[in-house]
Amino acid sequence: MAIDEGLIRITKRKRNSAEFKAKVAFEAIREELTAAELAEEYDAHPTMITAWKRTAILKMSSAFDDKNAAEPKTVTGLVRKG
Repeated sequence: MAIDEGLIRITKRKRNSAEFKAKVAFEAIREELTAAELAEEYDAHPTMITAWKRTAILKMSSAFDDKNAAEPKTVTGLVRKG
């Protein structure tokens, strides 16, 4: 909420897609630019970029976890007529 010449202006919170967060987090992990530089480039707060980077690093190992590996799904209960 911001006060502008006696009027109260309510701003909506910006919501970013998972793809956007992943892209920015990947850039942050590469560490070619600082969080402040990425924030300016992607119009996001440096604190959020740092949080997305931390989340990406913490969840990265689950991509290689055998428990979460995609297994073929079986369809049961269907009978072919014909």
